[in-house]
Amino acid sequence: GRLTGIGGVLTILSGFLMVAALHGAFVSQLWFQVKMVLVLIIILNASFFARTQNKKLEKLLSSNDHAIHNFNSIKSKLNVYYVIQFIFLITIFVLSVFRFN
Repeated sequence: GRLTGIGGVLTILSGFLMVAALHGAFVSQLWFQVKMVLVLIIILNASFFARTQNKKLEKLLSSNDHAIHNFNSIKSKLNVYYVIQFIFLITIFVLSVFRFN
């Protein structure tokens, strides 16, 4: 929750500072544009999808009804979320290192 938000703000702030420090040199390059879109998708995915699933999980765990099928459904959705986020992060890393044009 709060730590993730702080990390997201720091990531965005460091991106803006990098653009300012380099006078926008990378902004017109395709790899940088794709990277920024992926960062935005990661933030939106965490804000909407993961938060919803985490709230469902908290509600399920705080209730006395620990239905295993509900737990497995939430668990599988969160596993997909984590795999997607990981793929996005690896893609951002590759784009940053190799800087394709």
